[in-house]
Amino acid sequence: IFLFLSIEPTDSLKSLVFTISLLRYLYAYYQNCHWQVSGANFYSAHKLFEDLYIGVSEDVDDIAEQTIGVFDKSLLNFSTQIESMGKIHQKFYSTNEDYYVAFLKKGAQLEIELQKLLDVTKELLIQEKKITSGLDDLLMGLGANSEHRSYHLKQSFSSL
Repeated sequence: IFLFLSIEPTDSLKSLVFTISLLRYLYAYYQNCHWQVSGANFYSAHKLFEDLYIGVSEDVDDIAEQTIGVFDKSLLNFSTQIESMGKIHQKFYSTNEDYYVAFLKKGAQLEIELQKLLDVTKELLIQEKKITSGLDDLLMGLGANSEHRSYHLKQSFSSL
């Protein structure tokens, strides 16, 4: 189901934890891109990546707080998140491409993966009868935010 993350969440709670880890990875990724860009497109790229990491930061906080409120704070074990982020990084990151275009394309790929993961998480929550109205709304909102970021990334690399 996933293009390159090679994960298959087996239950809703693991899927939520992986979603939080992916969002935290996206935050770090976009912030690093913000620091790394240079050249003719510097200002627009620098600003784009800043907007992206700020938006993802808000998404991470929203899902983490909702997860704690509905389930338990033990789901947000920092070591588990770091381990998951490391797995994402190993499968995803490469420095063998033109950095600016690669930053944009890989960001768009990660957003697609996030959208799929949000759908899987929602389905698992429904199957396990753990979905709440608030979680449903949150997952839909996170998906919409991800689609918005994808649009901006795709527009940026399609104009190059």
